[in-house]
Amino acid sequence: MKKIKIWLITTLLTMSALISKAQQDSILLFVSYDQTYYTEYVVMYKALTAAGYFVDVRSATNGYATTYMVGNFSAQGYANYYQSFKDQYLTMFDTPWSDADTLFPNPGIPLNGSINDLQNLDAYKAMVIAGGTGSIDYRIDGSYPSQRELPSGTIQASAEKLNQLAEEALESGKPVIAQCHGASLPAFWRVSGTNGQGFDNLGISILAGQEATGFPDGNTAIYMNNLGISYLANDPVVLSSPTSGFEDFGLGQNRLGTSRDWHPYTVAHTAKTLINVLRTYPGNDLKDTISVLLVHGGATNCAGGDIPCNHGMTGESIPADYLNLDSLLKANSQFDDFVFQVSDVNLIVNASNSYAFNQNNECEIIKYLAQYDVIVFFKHWATQVSNPFKSALVKYADYGGGVVSLHHGLFDTNKFGIVDTLFQAVSALAGWSPSLTNINYYSTNYGHFTTTYGINYTNSSTAPGVWDISNPLKPGANLSLSRYRYFTIFDELYANLQFRPEATFGTGVNQITPLFSNGNASFGSGSPHQHVQGFTRLFSSNPADESIGKIVFAQSGERKANFRLPNPYAQFIRNATYWAGSKVKIDYPNKHWTANSGGAWTGELNWEGGSMPTPCHDVIIDKEMPIEVQLPQNNILEVNSLYLGALNSLLIPSNTVLNVTHQ
Repeated sequence: MKKIKIWLITTLLTMSALISKAQQDSILLFVSYDQTYYTEYVVMYKALTAAGYFVDVRSATNGYATTYMVGNFSAQGYANYYQSFKDQYLTMFDTPWSDADTLFPNPGIPLNGSINDLQNLDAYKAMVIAGGTGSIDYRIDGSYPSQRELPSGTIQASAEKLNQLAEEALESGKPVIAQCHGASLPAFWRVSGTNGQGFDNLGISILAGQEATGFPDGNTAIYMNNLGISYLANDPVVLSSPTSGFEDFGLGQNRLGTSRDWHPYTVAHTAKTLINVLRTYPGNDLKDTISVLLVHGGATNCAGGDIPCNHGMTGESIPADYLNLDSLLKANSQFDDFVFQVSDVNLIVNASNSYAFNQNNECEIIKYLAQYDVIVFFKHWATQVSNPFKSALVKYADYGGGVVSLHHGLFDTNKFGIVDTLFQAVSALAGWSPSLTNINYYSTNYGHFTTTYGINYTNSSTAPGVWDISNPLKPGANLSLSRYRYFTIFDELYANLQFRPEATFGTGVNQITPLFSNGNASFGSGSPHQHVQGFTRLFSSNPADESIGKIVFAQSGERKANFRLPNPYAQFIRNATYWAGSKVKIDYPNKHWTANSGGAWTGELNWEGGSMPTPCHDVIIDKEMPIEVQLPQNNILEVNSLYLGALNSLLIPSNTVLNVTHQ
């Protein structure tokens, strides 16, 4: 599905991309020159390195930083945790944890240089602060003790440099995460130009009015209260946003992170959270317009329409339909600046509705869908969902389009192709058993754009007991061995929603990546629905090509209240639609002329695959010999694009038209 490009340009662009990648794939890790907590350094360093980043370790000077632990490595966290941590680490980073890394480096943590030598963060994608009691000395609090041979002036200069770099990072959309004792640094970072304000007259905290976590003791609660920060004492990781007075134009939203403690499994969870932000946040152009097509079966009418009224026919009991989706996407959210241009198509033909395309012409459907960045499939019954439409939706995603589905979109009454090929999850008609209930949406991939951006998590808890050894989280999740953040909504739960047997899990192309799980035990421990609450999938029939579609599904969608802002589920729907539709470029498949001589356009054996081009093909005629391809008399032909080699030509009769959609 790749276009033919001029070799010189391709080579130059590739070289440029490699240079850029080498520069951007660095992460700055700051450690205190004295008393850095070892687990917070080594687990973060190893995890980010395993994920493919160059980690530049710096402090207030060069040389070596001292490190410490209370007890040995295997005594960190809860009893007998060490094997659980190693299992967590292997699952999340595809690399085994080495027992050798539990030992202190001698003579200390090697440093690549001084933080004070950095002019800016241009060479880095993110900044991380390791904790330990020594990190407290780098707060902007007016007190800067000396460290080892370094005078207090050097510590103060480093503290101010960290404040400067953090502001720069958030202004440019780069994430910053600080750990444990180090989480106090963001709390004490001050907004430039606010000196003389704040409880200590040193400035307004960059986290004022926001949420954060940090080292679990009484002092943390006191200083966060003084600085105007809501302290979440039990949450392992919190991704917050800069205070409203900080002019970042929204680029720092949910990119300022704090973590609670020094336990290796918390550090691993924090590292995965940072990686999620780096790999799933769309970038700095969040105000681009996303074109959306809602595919549905008409408005709810409770009288034999597409959406049945199983729980009542009045007021809030009437199920949500595409109009609720339309209103949500056209609304203004206080948590985002997304702009959606929304259209819809009703697949039910009746006296007042006709198709916008021929339901039996796959290519025509693909061309229609390709006008949009993302398709939201919200059709309940499979009525009038033609096989060509199902195939076209799959190919649209394969060509690079985004597809989102909610709730009954995966209720299967002959949606074969959609439920198996695209989503690999299904709620079958046989055994269907819905229940209206409170659902806790546990974020099992915290840091992913869809589950994090602008979403207000009201609680956190340990993993529900129903996620037992027979029903663990799937690979690809951001595993926490302490607590998961969650919000609660009231909606319909499908008891028999489950992944199909062929589904695989992880973060690679064609793997299902978990987003949410529920803890509902009403259907018994190990019920399949619990980990099908929300997920994404990168989709491609050929993972080696550049055309990868983004797929998102979430289970809820019955109650209209959950489509209204500021409901966190409503914000998730907006996030999912934006993420799936961002950076979309539909890349049609190539059709090569393979004959070694000229000939008739209509000669099927002259073409790759033994078939003529369709309007959904990018045609390539590029032979290193003079050839002529003859088009038929008195005909109208159409292709998506046409590349004609320098030695090749077309013979087009005067009564024939060749339409090329994209020149």
